[in-house]
Amino acid sequence: MAHDERILKHEEQMEGLETRAPGWIDSVMRIVDAVTQPQQRLDGWMRRGTELDNEALQHRVKSADAHAHRATETARELEREITRLHAEIDDFEI
Repeated sequence: MAHDERILKHEEQMEGLETRAPGWIDSVMRIVDAVTQPQQRLDGWMRRGTELDNEALQHRVKSADAHAHRATETARELEREITRLHAEIDDFEI
C-alpha cells in the first residue's frame, strides 16, 4: 500500500470515529484535562515554592548584610574606645 493510500485510509478511519462516536473526542479531552490539570497545579505550586524560597533567601541575605554592617560599626566604635582608653592610660603614666 502506498504512503498516500495509508494516509487516506487513516483519515477515513478518523472521520469514521468522529461520526460513530462524537462524544469520543470529548471523553478523551476530559481524560487529558484530568491528567493535565493536576500537573499544571503541581507546576504552579513548584513555581510558587521556588519564589518563596528565593524571597526567603533574599531576606536572609539582607538580614545578614545588615548584621555584618552593625558588627563592623560596633568593632569601629570599640577600636575608638580602646584608643581613647590607651591615651587615658598614657596620661596617668606621665
